[in-house]
Amino acid sequence: MVDSTSTTPELSVRADCGDGAWIVHVSGVLDAGTAPLLAGRLASLVRLGALDVIVDLCGLEAAEPAGLAVLTGVARRAEWSGIGFATIAPAGDLRDEIDGWGVQARLQMHGTEAEARAHAAATSRRRPRATALTGRELARR
Repeated sequence: MVDSTSTTPELSVRADCGDGAWIVHVSGVLDAGTAPLLAGRLASLVRLGALDVIVDLCGLEAAEPAGLAVLTGVARRAEWSGIGFATIAPAGDLRDEIDGWGVQARLQMHGTEAEARAHAAATSRRRPRATALTGRELARR
């Protein structure tokens, strides 16, 4: 498994690669000020050819519409690129708030990692090939 972490005082983003998917764990507050950190990490995975990207929102304390807009933009780019994309957000106040903003469908929200992995794998249009970058190679870039 490959691990890579980026943080600000308000947001922490840790990306782990294992079992064919990148799991991006997000904790803290996702707002207009912290969204660029998450956007940069996710965009680099999309740009470098990740096969599946799953964003774990379980550690979020709060999410504002500006932060979620960045996340939905990355989800759209992943879809256009043929990358499997899903998020993990368990039932609770934060998920209810996200649902209220109407972005649940775009974010492909699931209650568990297993559900998110299954969705990402089923929607990925990319196939592993000899030239695909491994998780270790992606982490070095």
